[in-house]
Amino acid sequence: MNPVLEKLIKIQHLADQIKKHSKQCKEIPTQISTLENQLAGATEKVDSVRNKVKDNEARIRKNERAIEDSRDQQGKYRTQLFKLKSNREYQALNKEIELLNEKISVYETEIIESMEAIDNAGSELKDAEDFLKEEKGRINQQKSLLEQDLKEEQRRLDEAEKEYADTYGSLDTDIRKRFDYQVRKNGRGLAELNDKNCGNCFVNVQPRIAATVRGNNELINCDKCGVFLYHPDLTID
Repeated sequence: MNPVLEKLIKIQHLADQIKKHSKQCKEIPTQISTLENQLAGATEKVDSVRNKVKDNEARIRKNERAIEDSRDQQGKYRTQLFKLKSNREYQALNKEIELLNEKISVYETEIIESMEAIDNAGSELKDAEDFLKEEKGRINQQKSLLEQDLKEEQRRLDEAEKEYADTYGSLDTDIRKRFDYQVRKNGRGLAELNDKNCGNCFVNVQPRIAATVRGNNELINCDKCGVFLYHPDLTID
């Protein structure tokens, strides 16, 4: 095989590897972020239920204080009843006492509603906490695996980039320019000859060009798209 062609094959292979590993190095953090968002959602659910319980507990305390204040006020009103001289004033003060009774009834109803809400939230909270526990286990395990994958992909990317730089640097300047031009033009500088078709543009190449490419002894360009062509006799792991 032509030694320059062999280098070009290696360079193109490394370029493909760099592209693949770079893609993984970008996608894996996104996958990790998605897992973290899922865990945050489960955590927010637990916090939401706990806050619901806290809100109802605060509502109960507020209503209990309101009941206590209302009863204190009723006591004061009842003490005043004995000091009143007119029936009109007596009826008016009794009306205020009755209004406070109505308020107390509303406060008591709200306390009952809050207690029921707390009871209902107990089951909801347990389900949310159980789900959060499961999610933590699942997500932490997946994150650990993804982080290991990311570390390995980065290692492979670093190795491929170094090997690419070393091999690319050993090419003749003119060959590098020709290869780089095809990369800018086609996204790659070299492609396999698949039967009679260019592996880049998939167009049939001329028979004489195909015959020459099969020998892997010369630098031949596709007569359609211009990339270097080679016959896949050489396999690179």
